[in-house]
Amino acid sequence: MSEQNRQKAFELRDRASEREKLYITAHYYADSGQLDKGITAYELYRQTYPRDSTPFTNLAGIYDQLGQFDNALENAKHAVELDPTR
Repeated sequence: MSEQNRQKAFELRDRASEREKLYITAHYYADSGQLDKGITAYELYRQTYPRDSTPFTNLAGIYDQLGQFDNALENAKHAVELDPTR
């Protein structure tokens, strides 16, 4: 069911706001195992909205999965700086 919802959101992403498009695209690729494309999408999200902690949090998770712990830690720290309540 979640795969169907992810696919539907990806198909309809052009109807969403710019921030939502970036979020949907990044999640679609990262959650489907296309981590390189997910990272690229989250990097664009991070550059476009540098005060939003979401891309930093999600990048930390991807880098952790890949065993790139320094990158994971850097992104996680930045996410906490932006939003300590998360």
